Amino acid sequence: MYGTGDLYVLGPLDYEKQKSYRLILTLKDLDNDVNPTKQFTTPCNITINVLNVNDNAPVCTPDFETRTICSTRATDTSIVTLQCRDEDEENGRLIYTIVGGNTNGRFRMIDNSLFHNTFSFNRDGIFDPRNYELLVQVMDSHTPHLSTTATIIVHVIPWTTTVPTTSTTTTTMAPKKPIILHRTEEYWAPDPWFVVVLTVTGILLLSALGLLFWHFCCRKAQTEASQPLLQNRGQRMERNYIVTEESSNDKGNVSAEVLSLHHHFDGRAQDPVTGQHYLYDSSSGARRWV
Repeated sequence: MYGTGDLYVLGPLDYEKQKSYRLILTLKDLDNDVNPTKQFTTPCNITINVLNVNDNAPVCTPDFETRTICSTRATDTSIVTLQCRDEDEENGRLIYTIVGGNTNGRFRMIDNSLFHNTFSFNRDGIFDPRNYELLVQVMDSHTPHLSTTATIIVHVIPWTTTVPTTSTTTTTMAPKKPIILHRTEEYWAPDPWFVVVLTVTGILLLSALGLLFWHFCCRKAQTEASQPLLQNRGQRMERNYIVTEESSNDKGNVSAEVLSLHHHFDGRAQDPVTGQHYLYDSSSGARRWV
């Protein structure tokens, strides 16, 4: 402030830090016509009171919580209670809302306390996660634009049942004698040596069958190959018989024909039909039974 008498604020004022300011000003008369070298001054006291305005967001102490619970924990038992306050309103009402991480809606806020609903760990149906990272928004009811976020980590340990346990009074009766059932299952487990012997026997049997089949095919091929030879030999025998009969009709030349054949028989063979041996002439085809 100089000359004009206007007072300006150079920085923000905070009611929670300082509620009032007392300033001492010196007023000086610069236009003294009687004695210009001598100026008149006087002090001036100014008190500035700061009004309480809700300009601070709520603060949670601490703003990060971690809890581990069982899935069978009772749903009416609080998991954690947040400690938050608003510096502008000591007794003001705060609103707590879960804004993130609430998978399947398994958690709820009642005032500043966190509760859980019934979990489900059925793989055929809804399967809840085991770890939750919940984000809780805390704001003043009068100034909803000023808010803070607290983080709550919840680890859930699943059990065989997700129904909260309850205590009931029952009458204890004498235990019944258990019934023991025996079930016998028979199965065949051969020794290793038996498997080896069975395998070797099978291989030998298959080899014998293959060798027998091959021998049968060879015999059949030889039989088919010998049939034309037998037919040719049969034709030659008929021709030889005819020659012999024709030569027998000429009774005058029997002795000469026999001598002639005897000197020209140059081979010996066996009849495939009768099995009898005979001599034959390779040039004329004549035969003589032995």
